[in-house]
Amino acid sequence: HDSLTGILNWRAFQERLDYSLAWSARDRQPLTLAYLDLDDFKKINDTYGHAEGDNVLVAIATILTETIRATDTVARVGGDEFALLFPGTDKSGAEEVLGKLSQCLAQRLNSKGQRVTCSIGAVTFPLPPRSGDEAVSIADHLMYQVKHRGKGAIAYGVFDHATGKVIELAL
Repeated sequence: HDSLTGILNWRAFQERLDYSLAWSARDRQPLTLAYLDLDDFKKINDTYGHAEGDNVLVAIATILTETIRATDTVARVGGDEFALLFPGTDKSGAEEVLGKLSQCLAQRLNSKGQRVTCSIGAVTFPLPPRSGDEAVSIADHLMYQVKHRGKGAIAYGVFDHATGKVIELAL
């Protein structure tokens, strides 16, 4: 577990991802992976100090944990990066849960007087990819597309196993 937030850390997330990919392959169920990065987090640390930055990270971990289903996974995978796994969840299900999650983050963080936004890349795998690293790379790439287009949004995609590319991309 991550010592600051109490949620899973990168290593535990990788184990959960490998398990979820195997489960998805066995049961032929979709799996959605979302990668979330806080926008301009360095400004919070520089303006208000690292203690306040830590408070924001803990608040975000709490909101994520409270918003997802018990069968889903949330982890802090980097300084201001989080990953979410949604087993048995297709693109429309992911859009629904991530829309709700994004709304909760905006309402609760802005009510505390903090203007915190995040960029999210979410990819649905109707069939699992070759590896967990490939899955993370694809979700991370989608998240960076959001960053380059102005931040504070969600990019959704569906991975086409036959071509090895993301299709049905929506920002």
